[in-house]
Amino acid sequence: MSGDDTVKSERSSKFREAFESSASFAKEPFEDIEDYIAVQQKVAQIFLCIVEDGKKDGSIRQDIPIKETLITIINAYGTFGNNIVLKSSISYLEEDIAPHIQRKLLKEMLLSYIRPLN
Repeated sequence: MSGDDTVKSERSSKFREAFESSASFAKEPFEDIEDYIAVQQKVAQIFLCIVEDGKKDGSIRQDIPIKETLITIINAYGTFGNNIVLKSSISYLEEDIAPHIQRKLLKEMLLSYIRPLN
C-alpha cells in the first residue's frame, strides 16, 4: 500500500469504528441503517460465492461450515484491523510489531485454517 492509501485506509477504519460504536449505543436505529446492513450482506454474499468456488476447485476445505467460518473471519479481521489502526500511533513503535506485519500474520493464520489439510 502506498502512503496515501494507508492514510485513506486508516481514516476509513477510524470512521467505520466511530460509526459502528455510535450505532451500537444509539437508543433507536439510525436512519437508513438498513442500507448499511444491506451492503454488508451483499459483501458477505460475494465472499460466500468466492468461497463456494474455492470449495469446488479444491482450494478451500470442504469439512468446515463455510458461512459461520466466513462471518467469523470477516469479524475477526475487521475488529483486529480497526484495533491496530486506532492504536498504531501509540502502541506499535517497534518495526517487528508494526500493524502491517500483524495484518499479514493474521491473514496467513486465517487463510491457513480454510486451506485444504493435505
